Order: sequence, then structure tokens, then C-alpha cells
Amino acid sequence: MQPLPFDTEPKHPGNLRTPSEANGAVRVRKSQQRNNPSAARHLCPDALFPTRSEDVRGPTRSETADPRDTQPTTGLCITDVLRITQPGRNCFGSGTDHFPAPPTAPVPDNAVPVSGNLNNGGTRLAGVTVRALDSSGTEVATGESASNGRWELAVAPGTYTFEIVADTLPDGVSVQAAVEREVVAGRANTVIFSFGEVRTASNVSFGEKLIRTTVDGLRFGLVIAIAGVGLSLIYGTTGLTNFAHGEMVTLGAVAAWVINTSFGVPLIPATILAILVGIGIGLLTNGIVWKPLRKRKTGLIAQLVVSIGLAISLRYLILIFFSDRAEPFDDYQGQVEKNWGRSH
Repeated sequence: MQPLPFDTEPKHPGNLRTPSEANGAVRVRKSQQRNNPSAARHLCPDALFPTRSEDVRGPTRSETADPRDTQPTTGLCITDVLRITQPGRNCFGSGTDHFPAPPTAPVPDNAVPVSGNLNNGGTRLAGVTVRALDSSGTEVATGESASNGRWELAVAPGTYTFEIVADTLPDGVSVQAAVEREVVAGRANTVIFSFGEVRTASNVSFGEKLIRTTVDGLRFGLVIAIAGVGLSLIYGTTGLTNFAHGEMVTLGAVAAWVINTSFGVPLIPATILAILVGIGIGLLTNGIVWKPLRKRKTGLIAQLVVSIGLAISLRYLILIFFSDRAEPFDDYQGQVEKNWGRSH
């Protein structure tokens, strides 16, 4: 498609027009274009874009013209102006406007979302630039973290290096290193950055190991105890050994994780909402599975077999939608180390 000609009537010979005057000079003459298409090859007349050295710095039309172009002209074409305009200056000499940045690479059809949360010891980092580099070091995707510190990129499956642009970090905050991650379709791809000084290995005394192992065992034992109380309650009231009870507990944990990471709800309120979700799932399974079996007076052995089938179904649904990888809560991605009982 051929560009349209400018109005060639000069107003201020020998000087560049102001933006408002130039906009008024850009008038389309459709009849002129139809009758004389070759006249549209040169967009800029002498009066609008003169080639005198004191007005425009750079090569003239004669220096940059296509050798095959035999039509004489003394003005500059738009492409010449784009080539000779200095960075930070527009066509009318203003030093405030810039040419628009080139568009980013299109998202591939098989793009996979990669996300994470920038959490520096409980402080969410907003406006921080995260970018993905392929094996050759070429940037393939970039994005900024939201007000809650969450960021997300879309890249094709493969191995990438994810890094944070240090200049976009707040003052006093530093990232330890870039993260290399294999992006795989069909599973959650989460990248976690560590902030602050690099932690080095150190000798830990037997007493510290004992305390740490004891606390971890108690924490894990409490989860088993809560699940055991629920299983015992079901068996005491119905006489049924529900093999799907572990999957029901897992659904509650998954609900808390989704509410915390996807909707930005803090962990304690997310846990309360997860309890409500668990109640809803229990009522749903009771109405669809257990209540009809009780109406049919199905025996406990048959119900036990049904619970095994329900457990397998729920387990693989969790694997399909949330994978088998351990995922951290947003509140525990970056934590501040606290020492109790000793001074440094």
C-alpha cells in the first residue's frame, strides 16, 4: 500500500514547522493519489522537512536515497527522518518524546505459565522486573511483579534461567543468584528467589539438631493426629473405615494453598476458608456417595470398597491438577531467621 502525499504548499520556507502546523499540513488528497500515484513516493516536501544543515543534522535525501529511485527531490522521506533523528528527539526537535519501543516477541502457542512471589523476609516486592533467558542467554520473556509480589511469565517448555534485574530492586535489597528451571507442561512451574546474603553451610551442634528434629517431628505428628481424630470419629459413628479420609485431608490443604497463592489471602484466613471448603466437599461426597449407599442398606464391606475407589479417584485428580511436587505457601517462601537463647 502506497503512503499518502503531504500538502506541498510551503508556509515557513527554510524552517521546520511546529507540530500543530505540521499536523495541519498533512492533508490527504485522494484524487491526487489516484491520478498521480508516483507523487506519493516522496512524503516530505522541502518546506516541511528541509535538508539544510542548520535545520536537520544528518544525511540528506541524496545520500540515503535508493539508487533505483530516479525521481528528483530535495526533501526528506519519512524513513530518512527516522534514520537521522537522534535518540531522545522527535521529528520536530523536541527532546521529550521517544520512538515507541519495538513490540515484544509473540507468546508461543505452547506457552506454559511460570510464576512466583517475591518475598523478602515478609515484605512483598512490587514493580521488580523478572526475565527468562534461554540456553543461549537470549531474553524470551519479561514481566514485573504486582503489588502483592506475584509475577508470571509465559514461555515454551524447556530449560530457562530466571533472573531479577537488580536495578529494579528496592534500596538495600539484593538477590542471591539466578534460578535455572526446567519448564514442563502440565504441572505447576514455580520459581523461588532467595534474597539477602548467601547462606553458607556451618557446623550444627548435636543439641540444635535434636531441637530441630523434635520440632519437625511434633509438627508432622500433629497433622497425623488431626487426621487420626477425624478417621476415628467416622469409624465410631458409622462403623466404616474410610480409606478416602487421607485424600479428604489433602484436599483441605490444597484448598488452603490455592486460596493463599492464587488469591493473595494470608495463610490464617486462607486456612479458615479451607475449612469451609472441606465442609462443602464432605457434604458433597455424602450426598453423592454415602447417603445413597445407606438408603440401599449397603454393607460396611461394600462401603469400604467404595471408599477405596473414591480414594484412588481423588488422589489422581489431585495429581492431575496440582502435581505431586511440594509447593510452599506465600507466607513461607522467604523467612527471617530468628535466634533464641543466644547472642551474637
